[in-house]
Amino acid sequence: MLINRKWPIAVLVGLFVLTFRPTTQAQSPPTPARPTIELDKTRFASDEEVFFWVGVTAPDDYRIPTNLWTTCRLTITRPDGTQRIDIVGWPIDGMLDRGWHGGRGLRSEPLQIGRYVLVFEFAGQKTSPYSFTVEDVPILKDIAAEFMFPSPVLQGPVDASVTLTVRNHSSQTIRFPHRGVMLEHVWVGLNKTSGEKWSSSFAVPEPVLLKAAGIERSTIAEDRFSWTLAGRVPTIVLAPGDIYRLELPLNAVLAGHGGPQPIPDGEYDVRLSTIVQMLVGQRDGSWADLSPIRLNITSVKHVVFPR
Repeated sequence: MLINRKWPIAVLVGLFVLTFRPTTQAQSPPTPARPTIELDKTRFASDEEVFFWVGVTAPDDYRIPTNLWTTCRLTITRPDGTQRIDIVGWPIDGMLDRGWHGGRGLRSEPLQIGRYVLVFEFAGQKTSPYSFTVEDVPILKDIAAEFMFPSPVLQGPVDASVTLTVRNHSSQTIRFPHRGVMLEHVWVGLNKTSGEKWSSSFAVPEPVLLKAAGIERSTIAEDRFSWTLAGRVPTIVLAPGDIYRLELPLNAVLAGHGGPQPIPDGEYDVRLSTIVQMLVGQRDGSWADLSPIRLNITSVKHVVFPR
């Protein structure tokens, strides 16, 4: 292009911009897979187990490259403004390159009253912020639950029982599924505290739970209890003042410790735990938005095997 030196400077600058304007090209995302967050509810009680879903979704014809499997991060902003960043591992089973969907929580950290914000990241992409609130719910202080161990704890021919006990001292009726239906497990943890270290974690077999409750196996495998399901799955209804007890044979509880060999002799901390999804009050009552409340029941007993 020929330039007349008598042209005004402004004209020369304009010609330069028009002539040498760089071309731009839209950047395509590195992967069509996307991070996701799902909340079953947005109100939680301070005494319950906070639970939500995270995952990665992808088109049916797309395979997620393995080099992206280590890029998942969960950012949790607490009510006081502090943050926690969790590295979220990729699942170890299933169709690993097709995406996944898994449960998540706040683990064992003390809950704060107020608003939490979640953002899940995968391959440099972030979800929109999702929020939920944690509230003080005084009625839960009137519902007591624990595993009661026999004393002494005996293995062998004398088959004592461990008893799951729920006491409803509140003014409201509560409902929750039987153990063994709707994936409602009871977990056992054995941690040897003397001599050579040894530990084992396992679930009480479903047939043991069903037999103890005197119910048949349910074909419904939903993971969230609701008012709709309360009429379709075996459900415990506990009126104000009532007590629920489930006696589990100790030998059957410990039978799944992970091998044909007996539990090594020594001192142990035996931990039993379960999460009860509980409906409080009535379907359209004051606690409807909080339901189901996930009540974490954990009890630990120090024992010596054998006794």
